[in-house]
Amino acid sequence: MSNQSRQLFAIYCDDVRQEIGNKRTYVGVYTGDLVVAAALPVVLPKLAIVANVRTPKDEPFKKLQITVTYGDKVLLDTLDLAQNLNAEQSSETTITTSQGVEDPIETEPMKYWSYQFEFVLSPFMIDAARRLRVIATTESGEIKARALRILTVAAPPNP
Repeated sequence: MSNQSRQLFAIYCDDVRQEIGNKRTYVGVYTGDLVVAAALPVVLPKLAIVANVRTPKDEPFKKLQITVTYGDKVLLDTLDLAQNLNAEQSSETTITTSQGVEDPIETEPMKYWSYQFEFVLSPFMIDAARRLRVIATTESGEIKARALRILTVAAPPNP
């Protein structure tokens, strides 16, 4: 089995808030770069990461470990989550397609198990221009989400 049919998405933002009606609000979403215009190091009070990992229904995870890296440093490393996920999978009754609803055009829509994890790095110290990345390690190897590039620019001079 390979990770070819599995996907990992990451949203990097300043905060994730729980709303009424089981909704989430992502505050201050970074769309590719986090630009720091101050002398390093800079400390952000909080940086949130929302990771979504999907696997086809017929390929449940046998191993799933989530890692967050900042450059070559590991900031967060979970235990193997697959045992808990498999217990959920055996009791889960709602299967969704990649769009989240059954597609009437497709005769046999691809069905997925989808899991969301939220991580908060608080405080988060930026000490150099690097990439922040989420990696899922499965029984078939690694899946890498899009990284957040952390860039530095010269701070404007004081007048």
